Amino acid sequence: MFHKDRKKVEEHTKSNEQEILASETCGCLSCAATFTPDEVTQWKQEVDDAEHPERHVDRTGICPHCGDALILGDHSGYQITDTFLEAMRMR
Repeated sequence: MFHKDRKKVEEHTKSNEQEILASETCGCLSCAATFTPDEVTQWKQEVDDAEHPERHVDRTGICPHCGDALILGDHSGYQITDTFLEAMRMR
């Protein structure tokens, strides 16, 4: 059964650097591609640490296939399968 609350799933696509790096498999909610964490080479900085050093926020991973910032790692607790990603993409 798929998680019906896409917003809850999408919470794991923001400031998710540590979650991605701790995962074995990642997937993109935008293009439904699957890949390993080491394929993620681009990151979006959510907070400028130079201006706000007291507010450390993980970077957000950018999909190596489509360039969107909607990556979900399996360390989030969700199984990254083609079926799950397609279902989330359709919502």
